[in-house]
Amino acid sequence: PGALGVRGEAALAPYSSDSVKLQGYAARSQCAGASPASLSFRWTFAPQPLVSFSANSRSLSIPAYALQPGVSYVATLSATQGGFTSNASVLLSPQLRPPVAYLVGGSSRLLPLYDPALVFTLDASRSFAFGQSGRVSVRYRWVCRRAMLVGDVPVGMQPVDCGLLVRPGSPVNASTLSLQASALLHQSSLFYDMRDNVPTFTVGCGLTNATGRCNPLATFRVEVEVCGVDQTVAACQDPNAGVSSRVGVTLSTSPLRLPQVSLKRPKAVPVSSTRNGQSNVALLSTVTPPAGASSSSVQYSWVQVSPPDHTILLRSNLRSTTTGSFIVIRAAAFVPQRVYTIRLYATMAGTGGADQCTPQRCAWMDTTLTFSVGPRSGRFEVTPTVGYALYTDFVFHALEWVSPTMPDDNYPLTYSFGFQYNSRFYSLNMGSLSANFTTKLPRGDVNSSMLLVKLVVQDATQAVGNPTSLPYIDVRSPSLLPSSGRRWGGGLELTAGGADEAEAAAA
Repeated sequence: PGALGVRGEAALAPYSSDSVKLQGYAARSQCAGASPASLSFRWTFAPQPLVSFSANSRSLSIPAYALQPGVSYVATLSATQGGFTSNASVLLSPQLRPPVAYLVGGSSRLLPLYDPALVFTLDASRSFAFGQSGRVSVRYRWVCRRAMLVGDVPVGMQPVDCGLLVRPGSPVNASTLSLQASALLHQSSLFYDMRDNVPTFTVGCGLTNATGRCNPLATFRVEVEVCGVDQTVAACQDPNAGVSSRVGVTLSTSPLRLPQVSLKRPKAVPVSSTRNGQSNVALLSTVTPPAGASSSSVQYSWVQVSPPDHTILLRSNLRSTTTGSFIVIRAAAFVPQRVYTIRLYATMAGTGGADQCTPQRCAWMDTTLTFSVGPRSGRFEVTPTVGYALYTDFVFHALEWVSPTMPDDNYPLTYSFGFQYNSRFYSLNMGSLSANFTTKLPRGDVNSSMLLVKLVVQDATQAVGNPTSLPYIDVRSPSLLPSSGRRWGGGLELTAGGADEAEAAAA
């Protein structure tokens, strides 16, 4: 054979949870005496993948989870012309996709410590790892730190055993961490190296008669590390292993009698659920008033913290008020991939009103998000590109799709395949976790036999991505098959008329 190779890089490091498409190229030898035979192709692997798949064509589609992370594979394409064979290889080093660590709420939060019996729950239960069935459970490890001064010199965040911050008997390796106000008060008294047992709050001093002092540096940092349950503890704690992920929250404290504020995961509201035909983003909250106070007495104020050069909380962008327990923002107001921080202030009626809130006077929580434009950067291919209706197995491939995050737990992606027949769209499957789908198809256009096939990719926030172009495939009438191949997979003999009936039934 003539020129032979595999398109792309000579070494690839795909995620094992993704399908991989390898595209070979080859030319027949034009040398004198070369065989007139056409080229034949075959792919081989060393070592063998975990599952078998078709490997006798110029291109190769490797299913998700066919390659084991940590194992290096050499995929070799062999092209044969007559009695001569040439080879080209590519190195595949599959990696385990890191899990997604997600902490309900925001990246920073104020905890009111007016009552030592209060409990504040940090919830990481939405974290997950990737598995063949979609999201799988993870192992949790909480890491706690507190700020500290030596003399008047800040020494940064110092490690503290999370067991010293939680309610007695509460686990420190579960999906939630229950922080006890009394424990936080004790640890805050250690902010200064003096041992006077006086708590140091972040804000709020001078606005109450509570004992204590304030320093804006006196904060706590709590992070959760998540790792797949199939990984060893040593691997999970090795930052270079790539099998764990971490997310955290900075906790400020106050002695004021304030409500507790928690923000839920931002929710994308699809176009189909809106009256004006536009997609929106909803931010929801859970606010718990102090003991004995009514939730109807809570006052709210939503503000934008960043970026300072692009304000989105304008009347034209809002589908709700900024003074309720939730806020709905027009999705088109966000600039894709810019980072936005939105803060919810909450206070009780009679304290001046939430519109007068500052971090010193009110409870608050931030949420930081990057708006998703939907899955993108992917390709859509169908093999083969020519076949026969209700006879040929066509394989749909969704390749290299990724999704920018809003928030960071919008994986896994789901794939929906279909086709357009007589100006109508038909679904073949809906919301599959597999990026590949095998099916038989009805005959294409009666004049050209071309059939338009479609793909819709959706992430967990319901944001949708579509290929930049949709392929046509040539699906011919089965009556054109050689007589030896005119039996349908279901045992139905296909004649010209029978093919039309079967196509109608399939549609």
